[in-house]
Amino acid sequence: MNSSDYIDYTNYPEYKTGVFLWKILPPILIILGTTGNILSIIVLRRKNIQKSVCSIYLIVLAISDLFVLYTGLLRQWINVVFEVDIRELGTGICKLHTFIVYFSLDFSSWILIAVTLERVFLVWFPHKAKTACTKKKAGISLVSIAAFLLLINSHILYGHEDKESVVNGTVSVEKCYYISDEYNQFWSSSWPWIDLSLFCGIPFCCLLTGNLLIFVKVLFSQRAVKRQIAPSVQTPGSKAQQRDSKLSSMSVMLFTLNTVFLLCTTPISIYLIGYSTWADELVGRGYAVLDMMWAIVNILMYLNNTINFLLYILSGSRFRREFKDMFRRNNNETVTARNDSITRMNHLTAIQNNRDDTRTTQVPVFHTSA
Repeated sequence: MNSSDYIDYTNYPEYKTGVFLWKILPPILIILGTTGNILSIIVLRRKNIQKSVCSIYLIVLAISDLFVLYTGLLRQWINVVFEVDIRELGTGICKLHTFIVYFSLDFSSWILIAVTLERVFLVWFPHKAKTACTKKKAGISLVSIAAFLLLINSHILYGHEDKESVVNGTVSVEKCYYISDEYNQFWSSSWPWIDLSLFCGIPFCCLLTGNLLIFVKVLFSQRAVKRQIAPSVQTPGSKAQQRDSKLSSMSVMLFTLNTVFLLCTTPISIYLIGYSTWADELVGRGYAVLDMMWAIVNILMYLNNTINFLLYILSGSRFRREFKDMFRRNNNETVTARNDSITRMNHLTAIQNNRDDTRTTQVPVFHTSA
């Protein structure tokens, strides 16, 4: 792209729209995401809901989403608003920041795979769930996933550095550049497909298959219940009915999470696949449109890391009930504390009044000489 194309590119309204989106939406998403993920962790740690193995996965997912927002999205916003790229502050920061962004994005995706597989097992093999789906095994799964993704992304810690180059006797430094031409070729051609598979391809297939298996099993179970001759076997409030209710609530919530994930991450996957082809064929205004689309698909991707709390509230009856109980309990504790404080004040006032009454009713004794 020559200089005239660049001037036209930055003057198009599509480019300005993209810049506007980068300036306005990231702070909103960061504030909402921070509040929502922290509240999710608090609610998921409550006694009644942390019994579920699924809560372990969702707590770690909330922590991973916070890392995504504060490393990936915050960097983009700072770069657009203040024209400062965090990755250009030093070689160490460049390596570490790039590594954390890629790892946390992949980790969030694979946590959804793990919790989906756990839910599929619970739905299809409920009698084996107590021994197969435990918190200890959930922890092992999370550690294994983290180790795998750390290993896959570890090349980032090697392949980036501040590289000096000499052109016509002038020394220039390219910040956060590739360590060699070979690595540049790997990063440009091979790595996008590997990362795309890790971030969206494999999760897409696993989540889609898992959701279908859960949906089919729940549908068959409902039909089987309707065909029962004595449907009153499960009386309202029975343990079996409560178990089915909890399972249904978590399944619906998980289905919603997976659906939103697919809707939010598919656009950026399509963009990354088609970018190399589109960029070679575009001129002038086409670059501005492509830049605006880059802002849109990124905002959609980070939206997935922002609204999980809202999805829990909308689709999870157990989560919603625990959230309400948490505030109800806090209000009750506040009222109780206020009443205790008033009672103590009244008690102290009564004691003080009794002392004053005693002083005023005492008769003075006068001693006279004999």
